[in-house]
Amino acid sequence: MNSSNFIAFNIDNTSKTAQNFPNNEVHNSQLSLRARGNFLLNPHSSSLPTLAPQLLPSLGNDWEQRLALPTRGLLGNSPGFPPPGDHRHYEDDNEWGCGSWLEYTLVVVLSSVLLLGSLGLTLFWVIQYRGGFAWREDPKRQFNLHPVLMVAGFITFSGFSVLLYRICRCCRRIYVKLLHTVFHALAIPCVALGFLSVLDSHNLAQPPIPNFYSLHSWIGLVTMGLFAIQFVVGFFSFLILLCCEGATAGFRAALVPIHASFGLTTFVLAIAASVTGLTEKALFTLG
Repeated sequence: MNSSNFIAFNIDNTSKTAQNFPNNEVHNSQLSLRARGNFLLNPHSSSLPTLAPQLLPSLGNDWEQRLALPTRGLLGNSPGFPPPGDHRHYEDDNEWGCGSWLEYTLVVVLSSVLLLGSLGLTLFWVIQYRGGFAWREDPKRQFNLHPVLMVAGFITFSGFSVLLYRICRCCRRIYVKLLHTVFHALAIPCVALGFLSVLDSHNLAQPPIPNFYSLHSWIGLVTMGLFAIQFVVGFFSFLILLCCEGATAGFRAALVPIHASFGLTTFVLAIAASVTGLTEKALFTLG
């Protein structure tokens, strides 16, 4: 049986608990609990935790710290403890062996190579086989900006913004959020210029090429819409609302899985748009 099952906390009825476990009150302790829906740590309360006598030897001399650990997630900014975001600790990292860390490193390196490689190969294709870049003076070469900028924004920058939450595991959460926002912010001008370049190249072509007629076009529009919503909601909810951290903690916690799910959905749609777009261009070029 888990040793924590033997712990009895004296919350409301100190005298009754003391009769069940005589001579086991721990004096001069700052660990006390009071019931108010959820348990909160109150270092100034007169109520003291009462421990089963057989448990004390197994806890050792650091029993206060060991009892405090399970409750820190409920403390908020209680006196004597840092705010929840100050020291983010990943307990599962400590349990990993060499094999797990090797697997983790390989996955991170492979993901980084794929994200950078997709952009590098697109650049090579455009420069080597399609004549490089231009603006409105040459609509055909202006189109070449579209695949490069869209892959850079939707695949490379967005991919690294997602990967940051696995790479920066030892960093403070707020720093990871800021980097996540920076990578998404870098993707915005890439997507905007890429979208403008394809519209111009279609409209300035002789004869003009219709817009939004293919599956690639509609997948791309949906992806851009979801990306814009994700950025606005994420920036407002996870950065702006930190000004009222305590009052908005529940809302932000409930929004995390939704934001993560829609983020991955947007990234998968971006991959689908890229694949269909490159395939469509290859079919049109090769006939």
